[in-house]
Amino acid sequence: MLTTRATAGPSGGLGTDTRTLALNVLAATGFKRSTRFQSAQEAQSEDPRSYAQSLKTVMLNTFLIMLIPPSVLKFPIFPSWCRRAGEAVEDFKQHMLNMFNTEKTLLDQGKPGTGTLMSSFVRESTVDPKSNKTVLTLDEILGNIYVINFAGHDTTAGSLTYVLFLLAAYPNIQEWIAEEIRTVFPNPDRDTWDYKEAFPRLKRCLALETVRLYPPILALPKSVAPQSTSLRLPESNRTIVLPKGAVVLPSLLAAQTHPKYWPDEPTTWNPRRWIETPNPTDATTSTPEDHLAGEEIMEPRAGSYFPWSAGVQNCAGRKFAQVEIVAAMAAWFREYRVRPVREDGEDFEKAQARILESTNDSYQLLVMQMRDPDSAKFVWERVE
Repeated sequence: MLTTRATAGPSGGLGTDTRTLALNVLAATGFKRSTRFQSAQEAQSEDPRSYAQSLKTVMLNTFLIMLIPPSVLKFPIFPSWCRRAGEAVEDFKQHMLNMFNTEKTLLDQGKPGTGTLMSSFVRESTVDPKSNKTVLTLDEILGNIYVINFAGHDTTAGSLTYVLFLLAAYPNIQEWIAEEIRTVFPNPDRDTWDYKEAFPRLKRCLALETVRLYPPILALPKSVAPQSTSLRLPESNRTIVLPKGAVVLPSLLAAQTHPKYWPDEPTTWNPRRWIETPNPTDATTSTPEDHLAGEEIMEPRAGSYFPWSAGVQNCAGRKFAQVEIVAAMAAWFREYRVRPVREDGEDFEKAQARILESTNDSYQLLVMQMRDPDSAKFVWERVE
């Protein structure tokens, strides 16, 4: 029951805010570089060569940096924003080198290091002279760190943006997940929240509907190796031969919206489809805690859902991304709700249609993303 509401005021662009959040989470968990969450105006006044700003600039210009070497981008013939992207690569590399040297010094002194990703990489760059173990070079370490930052940032930030747009369009789903969050966390003090106890119980927050309809990539590149293989198609009673080296691109959206595997409006966003209650209790005697405890996450049919790939080569960051998104939703929606700011003459149905239209206006550059996530305005409301 919502008893009081205090309007927090319109938020900044959700696309910008979720990117900032994803960067801060990566910096804090991977490198223990915690930074205060800043508004767009505050961020503009920060030193552009700082760790946070360098990483942010690199992530925003990844496609450009992949096309043109950073050393070339710094040439005067390029506009200032291109030159800044080239400089940011060098600045970020220097920050990583400083972290590497710090970790190496600690490990050389017999100390455990900082316990970050860099600690693990430095250990892999050191080898016992009696061992034939292959070690990581400095360039390989820096390359891996860049890939981890890119893969862990753009994909999670994009998914969070889609989640918030869709929740704003469907306030009933906000109430549905809030019921679970308040049951799992009766105490609003987040310092008392325990990951091991709480995460397995936040099944509605984990409902994997958003990446079903808005996966980070549209197709999964695979190749046939080391030899030709046969594929039987049971429905047509045919067998086709896939030659060695053939490239196969399974379509995520085709599989993840196929009506055979996803009945009940497969192209409609509906997180409730993921929640099953194998042994429903008597609604007249069961408590909300009993009902929630009986819910389980649905297990999709093999091959019908693979936004993180599948098999032994699935995404190593899957659990990290899921925990990050669930934690963010629990922190936000226990005490707040997000609503679209209505334009002149707009009722909720028209605002909802506009938000969904913005959500569906997506394209893939390196990963799937909304075309203009900062154009729509939202308001966060505190509820009690």
